[in-house]
Amino acid sequence: MASILRSTVSAVLLLLLLSPLGIDAAPTPDLAVANPDATNIVPDSYIVKYRQDASYDALRESQQTIEDLAALYPPLGLPVSASSSSPLLLNFFNISSAFFGFHLQAADAATVRRIAADPAVEYVLYDTYVTHAGRPTRQPGALAGLARISQAQPLSERDDGDYRYDSSAGEGVTVYVIDSGIYVDHPDFEGRARHGYNSIDRNSDSHDDNGHGTNVAGIVGSATYGVAKRAELVAVKVLDASSWGTWAGIIDGMQWASDDIKYRRRSVGRAVINMSIQSDRVDAMNDMVDAIHDSGIPVVVCAGNYNKDASTISPASATSAITVGAIDAMNDNKADFSDYGSVVDVFAPGVRIVSTSHNGGTSTYSGTSQAAPHVAGIAALLMSSEGLTDPDEIASRINSLASDTGASVQQNVRSTTNLIANNGFK
Repeated sequence: MASILRSTVSAVLLLLLLSPLGIDAAPTPDLAVANPDATNIVPDSYIVKYRQDASYDALRESQQTIEDLAALYPPLGLPVSASSSSPLLLNFFNISSAFFGFHLQAADAATVRRIAADPAVEYVLYDTYVTHAGRPTRQPGALAGLARISQAQPLSERDDGDYRYDSSAGEGVTVYVIDSGIYVDHPDFEGRARHGYNSIDRNSDSHDDNGHGTNVAGIVGSATYGVAKRAELVAVKVLDASSWGTWAGIIDGMQWASDDIKYRRRSVGRAVINMSIQSDRVDAMNDMVDAIHDSGIPVVVCAGNYNKDASTISPASATSAITVGAIDAMNDNKADFSDYGSVVDVFAPGVRIVSTSHNGGTSTYSGTSQAAPHVAGIAALLMSSEGLTDPDEIASRINSLASDTGASVQQNVRSTTNLIANNGFK
């Protein structure tokens, strides 16, 4: 179906703002969007998803609708034809038929209403701003998080313990870190980290100018601070220097990662995606996570740092995501900031976690952002040491290893799992 509306899945069609900058990003009354109560709205930016059962003819007709709308903007001086880029479109998203849509920038409400009325369209959403789920902190002790996931009991304040792990250490597995980028030249990555994609500038320069992404990547797979010390790491930059991004940009980064895994690297069954990102629940994000999972790629996400039910957060609330809450490794208490609820699958250390920094040294963060990469690292270990490839099998194995320790989250919230992630070397 994707070939109907573009020649390649990853093609960037056009980045044009069709209205003045500085517009008040407030909901437009009576606009036909599926999330009318959204906050932190990106001005004039929308995410459109086609119906999964849309026919070939319906998609062809939809293409004509888009071209007709593009023709309404002659001041842009851009030709409109079956082979030209429409000024109304940015990127198409396509993870098989499960998620097929595009990022739209429209000049007025009438344009959005017309697209929303297209019978091939399932929904139109406001695009909203997104940030990560980690905060810089300070801690004297360094490797408590690593030690905790290879032991059955919480750590004492005086003894961080040892980190025990299988010697395969994630070798042959690649973890895609969708975040603020990675400082790939950090010596602790030992040359195993590489640039992937930058959805903000639409290029391959995914250098981290914030620090969050490098910290997360280090927890996954750096030599000193990492869970899977031989895994490869790929930077997918979707957050800027101030740690903000948009859902449209994040979905674009997810599309790139999925394409890289499935088509360029052909590494389905040997790749994991980590997303330490949080925002209010957005159906398009959850649908994208589920589509990637269904294509054979496990997606590990943070629960969020709002100390509320994670079912209201994306991508934490995605049905197929491995959603990770945070504990303090010293006492196994639920971190006071960690989200909770039935969508949380497992907890992992997320308080005062030391890891790599984008300036070449170390950084210490607290957040479910730091808990998630512990579990992404465990997923890489299991794929490498046990040969697991199916996302559901990996999630089930993470669950069973956590259950085997007998440990449980303390000071937790009712109706939330008490499982604490473990790599099997308890």
